[in-house]
Amino acid sequence: MSAAWIADAEAFAQWIDRSGAQALGLDTEFMRRNTFHARLALVQLAAAGRSALLDPLAFDAGPVLRAYLDPAAVACVMHSPSEDIEVLAPLLPLGPP
Repeated sequence: MSAAWIADAEAFAQWIDRSGAQALGLDTEFMRRNTFHARLALVQLAAAGRSALLDPLAFDAGPVLRAYLDPAAVACVMHSPSEDIEVLAPLLPLGPP
């Protein structure tokens, strides 16, 4: 399965619009080397049998993630999310739904 590369808000909106999913799988990759706090490096998404890699270093991903997740119309599915929630906190201050 190939994944869409998302490096701007428009690409994210197009990917989300086509997924039509009520659940979103979410995972993160982050760096801790040479930093006191973890630095978000990649957000991996899966919805309706499709996957995407969101580059939070290429654009401010916080507003698009909040707009999609805050209404809680979409269930966010995560595995062992303690570190993911920590690194997502600047983007999602209320946490994922």
